[in-house]
Amino acid sequence: MWRVNKNLNKECPILIKGDISVDDYIRDKNLNDIRFAEGLKNIRENELGKLLYFGLSYIIQYINKKSDEIALRYVFSLEHIMPKNWEKNWSIDVLPVIDVESNEIITDEERAIEIRDASIYELGNMALLSGSLNSAISDYDFSRKIEGDTTGKLKKKEGIRAYAMLTSSRKVVETYDANGVWNEVEIRKRTNQFMKDIIKVWPIND
Repeated sequence: MWRVNKNLNKECPILIKGDISVDDYIRDKNLNDIRFAEGLKNIRENELGKLLYFGLSYIIQYINKKSDEIALRYVFSLEHIMPKNWEKNWSIDVLPVIDVESNEIITDEERAIEIRDASIYELGNMALLSGSLNSAISDYDFSRKIEGDTTGKLKKKEGIRAYAMLTSSRKVVETYDANGVWNEVEIRKRTNQFMKDIIKVWPIND
């Protein structure tokens, strides 16, 4: 699978300097809408994920005339809903890995771990928040990550609900309110929506 972020540092300067036109680049790489969106499905660089998420949110809310979000500023923090350090509070024993195609639990431990590790970096597992979560909150289970932690002696540690100002980020809270579950299936649903948005905003075959 062709990946945009794999050769980002090498490819972007070529386009910026004008060594090749965007149209010629697209033809040379044999790109189309689907391959382009697929290449942006998994993002391992936080800043690239943040920039892509922000750009999509800004353009989509502008298209949908969400006036409360028109004045977006690039001051958000990127959060992985299912954390990178998932082994403690999101272990496969506590939250089984679900095959997104068959919707069945994956019982092979090695395969389950591989799939969960990959799911962490899908766009659908990311959210832009108006504030940074406490480092301890970031690794909590889904419930405490959304609602925050009230057990602190000094003050409550806010969760995602308090910082989800963008429509796309609020949908994560809506998922929690609806079923309280965040797994590979929910991540892929959201990733697929992002891919549709990518094609809508930056069409290759237009």
